[in-house]
Amino acid sequence: MKTGILTHWNNYLDALAPRQKDVYFLEEYQRLYAGNGQEPRCVYAQDERGIMLLPYLHRSFSFDGHTWYEQETAYGYGGPVCSTEDLAFRADSAAAIFRTMQQEGYLVGFVRFHPLLDNYRGLEGVGRIIEGQQVIVMNLQGTEEEIWMREIHRKNRSAIKRSERDGLRFEADYDFTHLPDFLRLYNSTMDKLGAEKFYYFPDSYYQSIRTDFPGSFLGLVWAGEEVAASAIFFRSAPFGHYHLAGSNPAFLASSPNNLLIWKAALELKSKGVELFHLGGGTTTDPEDSLFLFKHRFSQEVRTHRIGKFVYAPEAYQPICEEWERQNPDKIQKYGKYVLKYKY
Repeated sequence: MKTGILTHWNNYLDALAPRQKDVYFLEEYQRLYAGNGQEPRCVYAQDERGIMLLPYLHRSFSFDGHTWYEQETAYGYGGPVCSTEDLAFRADSAAAIFRTMQQEGYLVGFVRFHPLLDNYRGLEGVGRIIEGQQVIVMNLQGTEEEIWMREIHRKNRSAIKRSERDGLRFEADYDFTHLPDFLRLYNSTMDKLGAEKFYYFPDSYYQSIRTDFPGSFLGLVWAGEEVAASAIFFRSAPFGHYHLAGSNPAFLASSPNNLLIWKAALELKSKGVELFHLGGGTTTDPEDSLFLFKHRFSQEVRTHRIGKFVYAPEAYQPICEEWERQNPDKIQKYGKYVLKYKY
């Protein structure tokens, strides 16, 4: 089986069927998170049965005078994409990729799998697969009326109707003309939540979304001349995604976020999207308020899985022991993280 590590791989993705891939696997998406020592890479395995591709962010660090490499999925979702559903091929490819990462000097890998692709299958033999957060998926197949009655909770239907009675209106901004309005709402929402620095992105991040992702758009809900709620939506039919969002607290009584997601769903449907992924809550708690809000758009719940891959256990163990010795106050919070020594 042929394996290797690529710095460019979109041409391989182009050969896959639409349902075998998504926006998160593109070189352009990985580049959104490049910098600060992170470089986009893609490890692959290929034989006469097909090809498996696993994009990731590459980092390096030193311990006791030795340089090691780390592999981590970019923010969002990832894991492998594959040209075949043959589980034997997937398992063989995962084993070949694991050996390649060992040979290339990688210490450890952390993978966030894609909940719509179930692409953890076949990797159970080389790493630890863990069930994580529950996420909500809207089925956009059928007529608008069928989706309205099948997917949308009755209380949510009432909230959406109230938004329209209050005069709120939706706009799909493919040119990102109103990006400054979105940024104001998004950043203020992150401030209110006390979000970590990671969730504040530079201007170049948004400019890349505008220029490199033609299926993306900025959804806005207007209350008169003011933006009441806004979000970025990705599209790679048949999949659509709710990415980043912000809202103006002054208009929450009119439920602008409810209208935003419903109208964005219809916009995505008009572009060929069949499954609209809303994500989960801010925690894994089934009573998480954000999760419950999204749950009112669909009863379909899927599991987001993560994978932990230790390529050099003989080195990983002493690194973790040294971290625990120096950071006893962080063990409770980060002790179960495969990349805990980064904190």
